[in-house]
Amino acid sequence: NETPFFYPALSQNDNILPLIVMTVGYETASSDLKSCAVNRSSGIIFDQILFTVRGETAVTFEDKTYIATPQHIIFHKKNTPHFYHPISSDWLCYYITFLQKDYCNIFNIPSGVYSVNNSAFPLLLCKKIYSQQDDLNFKTNSSVLLYNLLILLTKTIIGDIDFSKQKRLEPVIKYVHNHYHEDITLEQLAKI
Repeated sequence: NETPFFYPALSQNDNILPLIVMTVGYETASSDLKSCAVNRSSGIIFDQILFTVRGETAVTFEDKTYIATPQHIIFHKKNTPHFYHPISSDWLCYYITFLQKDYCNIFNIPSGVYSVNNSAFPLLLCKKIYSQQDDLNFKTNSSVLLYNLLILLTKTIIGDIDFSKQKRLEPVIKYVHNHYHEDITLEQLAKI
């Protein structure tokens, strides 16, 4: 029986990672849609991305309510008050909650609901992170996948931004993009 969420155990060695997956999972609607509502009046202490897979999600930031469909992602920056709930009974939503070290901060966009041209690839990366919860190298592998996901979403959301400081990473990003369906190790990426 599949658990709808996963909280990886962290050790002191994990502090070297620039990105750390804190939780990953999914939520579904029950027959009482109001009971599925999530009200975080003080926000949460980590950044979070939600992918609506089926149905629609109503999300409120700063007294504005938005509707997210499978063509959108919802991003909550840490400590951002927000409220969300499903609108339809077929609702399915994946999420990743993560710690982004201050020196990393690659996903520096405001909280909100964003359109994505092709939600299949970001969702596939999210599901891949979720499916690796039994892997002994989960923390390292999930950090690599999360980094790739954030770069992809940044390019999709902000458009073609200047990655001149990260030119040396282009071969790595290209490799991950071409091999996302395979198990990718940190050692493989280091050789590129």
